[in-house]
Amino acid sequence: ILRHHARSVRVLVRGISYKLDVNTLEQTPADSITLNEVVRASLKSAEPVIFEPFAEAGRSGAAILVDETSNSTVAAVLFQSSHGN
Repeated sequence: ILRHHARSVRVLVRGISYKLDVNTLEQTPADSITLNEVVRASLKSAEPVIFEPFAEAGRSGAAILVDETSNSTVAAVLFQSSHGN
């Protein structure tokens, strides 16, 4: 579940483009991720999500992902762009 301000929307992780090494800023391929890793991922939402990129809008360009079973926060999201998919 993506929580963006007061709204909750079901999402799927469509793919992970890469992991980012926070010490070297090197991008490496990734099929899966573990706790505290920084990745670039694509999400598919069940409903449209209106946002502005984080770099331009700060707080309104951010959200969290919540596990629908445990209701635990599993990721922070910084929106970069929308491709209309």
